[in-house]
Amino acid sequence: MISFLRNSILFLLCMTLYSAHSQTIPNAMPGLQAWWSADSLKVGNGNPVETWTTNNNEFLFVTQPTAANRPTLVDNVLNGKPVVRFDGVNDYLNGGDILDIQNDGQSMFVVAISKANNGIFVTK
Repeated sequence: MISFLRNSILFLLCMTLYSAHSQTIPNAMPGLQAWWSADSLKVGNGNPVETWTTNNNEFLFVTQPTAANRPTLVDNVLNGKPVVRFDGVNDYLNGGDILDIQNDGQSMFVVAISKANNGIFVTK
C-alpha cells in the first residue's frame, strides 16, 4: 500500500512538472503577426481549402478562388494532427501583401515536407 501511494505521488509530481514546463502555443507568443494551423480548418477530411484564416487574427487570411488550385485538408497525418496538402503542381493559397516584411527582418517558420526537388514553400 505504501509503495502504491509513493508511486502515485511520484507520478502526480512528474505530471505537474511536465505541465508547468510545457511549450507555449504560438498564439501566446508576443509580437506574433500570423499563425495558420490546419486543425483550425472546418472543411472536413479530404476536402479542398478555399480560405484559411489565421488562428490569431480573423482579418488575415489566404485564399484560392480557383477550385482546381486548392490544397486539401488531410486528417491524422502529423502526430495525429491534420495537414494542408498541396499537390506540388498548381495548388497554392494567396494572401496578397499580408506577409510583406519589407526591410524589418521578420522570421517565418514553416513545417513542411517536399517529395520533389522543385518544391517551393513560401514565395512572393
